[in-house]
Amino acid sequence: MQSRNKIAYLISLTLFFSYVEMLIPHVTPFFRLGLSNIAVLNAFYLPLGSFIILLFTKSIAVSMMNGTLFTPFLIISVCQSLSSGLLMFFLNKFREKHPKSISIYGISIAGSGLSAAVQIALCLAWLGEGTKFFLGPMLAINTATGFLTAFLSDFLDIPQTEPLLIFNQGRAPALSRALRCPLSPLLGLHPKTRLVVFTGALILLFCAGAVFFINSIQILIAILIISLLMQFFSGRKILISPHIFMWLFILITQIFLPEGKVIFSILGLSITSGTLQSGIIKALKLSSVSALSQCAACIRLPETTLIGKSLLYHRALSDIMHTSEGSLLKKIRTALNARVLSI
Repeated sequence: MQSRNKIAYLISLTLFFSYVEMLIPHVTPFFRLGLSNIAVLNAFYLPLGSFIILLFTKSIAVSMMNGTLFTPFLIISVCQSLSSGLLMFFLNKFREKHPKSISIYGISIAGSGLSAAVQIALCLAWLGEGTKFFLGPMLAINTATGFLTAFLSDFLDIPQTEPLLIFNQGRAPALSRALRCPLSPLLGLHPKTRLVVFTGALILLFCAGAVFFINSIQILIAILIISLLMQFFSGRKILISPHIFMWLFILITQIFLPEGKVIFSILGLSITSGTLQSGIIKALKLSSVSALSQCAACIRLPETTLIGKSLLYHRALSDIMHTSEGSLLKKIRTALNARVLSI
């Protein structure tokens, strides 16, 4: 149980830093600063098996929080997290035997570089060759963010002992909070039924998977509207800017793959009918599954599960940060220094 609580707290730290990162503007749908690696850099003391569980579970939990659970971004997140995390883990083992060989900054930068390479490689399979032009800028950006992550992991002085988690009086039992979604009363769902949570996730997963086999723009527009309505009624706020950035990114990558009749040209780049159609279809698919993923974000797993307990830690840390005074950095340190978390 102690090991389970430790992993759950470390996962909550990745969620916490991912949430902090969401406060920083970004212009692409899946490229991140990687601040969640601050927690990973402080978890090298875990056994390899527990460390792998941390890497995999934090990808799932972050995807649930960000609303990308049923999108290709989940696969990207899992693959880049495992590859970069394991590289950093074994580099740290090498550093323990040869202390002067590599610093924590080198370990962090190496992990960030591999993360960028894996993300670009996987995007090539979905978006095409146009994505490879982003590899150079991404490696440069990730080198800087890898340095920043290593600095913050040392500067913030993250404790290796998880804080005590206590529940306020009158709080509902864990199983009664297994599913908290505004749609549940309308569908006749009982919040204590774990099977409902699992079945609902499977339905959303099936719907999201089916979207990728549809290539009709008219049908995809209808699916997107339905998905956004489902997101609205599930209690998740609809944000337009992430969809706009995602559409722009996809359309830009498709420009490098001209196909069909030339419609117009911009700075020597030809916009063709095939390129525009392909980009719109891919953008509609991703927007639809993103909205469906937002619906899944209303699901709250039982607190007895690893992710469920991680979400409790994350909620308590976020509450402390929001109620603290001072700069953002001071609020973060106040939350991390708390030895007792109240829910």
